[in-house]
Amino acid sequence: MGTNKRVGSLLWSLIFLVGLSATAEAQSKPKSKCTTPRDCFERAMAALQEAHTALRQSSNRSAVPIGTILPYAGENTKDLEPTWMVCKGQTLNVSQYPALYAALGEAWGSDGPGVFKLPNLVGRFLRGVDTTSTIDPDAAKRKASAPGGYSGARVGTIQEGATATPKNGIQIKSGGSHKHTILVHTVHASGGANNVGSGNSESRAHQPSSSSGKHGHDVSGFDKETRPKNAAVVWIVRVL
Repeated sequence: MGTNKRVGSLLWSLIFLVGLSATAEAQSKPKSKCTTPRDCFERAMAALQEAHTALRQSSNRSAVPIGTILPYAGENTKDLEPTWMVCKGQTLNVSQYPALYAALGEAWGSDGPGVFKLPNLVGRFLRGVDTTSTIDPDAAKRKASAPGGYSGARVGTIQEGATATPKNGIQIKSGGSHKHTILVHTVHASGGANNVGSGNSESRAHQPSSSSGKHGHDVSGFDKETRPKNAAVVWIVRVL
């Protein structure tokens, strides 16, 4: 019985929303009566769809705080506007987005009074703020993502790529102490110091080089960046 009562209550709530939507539509459009049963049915279904859309939008807005950043798996982001925007560093007016400005401030940059910037996350991973530098050892050296933005261990700051020294180091496998054979080319002059080239003779011999002891060599030829396995998404932020 408890479940039936809840279902019934939801149905009555939906009917009430449909009635509100139909009333608003009637007030905004020239008054006309449906002429056929099909026409009446189509109007009722349209009003129901509008009520469903309004309810869904209201639910989404109340559940997700303004300023929230989420990954979006599609490329067509026009359907997300005006509630969401792509994080690509756009400049917005404080007067048009007061709630968003209250959430972000000028953390991600500002071009001057009355404006602020959205995050520019194109090609970037996100990292949690570490105000104590416990996990992020260079947190205090973080830079502003755009002019006018925050720096140091704060939201909105960025770091460029870096590669730490591997725990085990990188070396070419050592061959131990060894020598290399080199070719020695010797010219013998028989005509004296002033007659080089007359009756000269030459000889070639292979001789070992001196030992340099056990050693390794530097390694070069790495990739352009250090990165984990990843998948590309579009970062979006709720603005309204």
